Amino acid sequence: MLDDEKTILEQQLAAGTARLEELRRKNRELEIKLIVCDLMSGRHNNLDDLTVDIL
Repeated sequence: MLDDEKTILEQQLAAGTARLEELRRKNRELEIKLIVCDLMSGRHNNLDDLTVDIL
């Protein structure tokens, strides 16, 4: 019974990790789109105020 529970937990952990990575990827895409929209609308003139991790 413990092996079955361990297997289930490992599967859930793997699924959660995959979901987290997918959400991180989507979040980064949305951040980039927002930056581009800000640049196009004139809210930002350049990329000087962005953090290094976004660039």
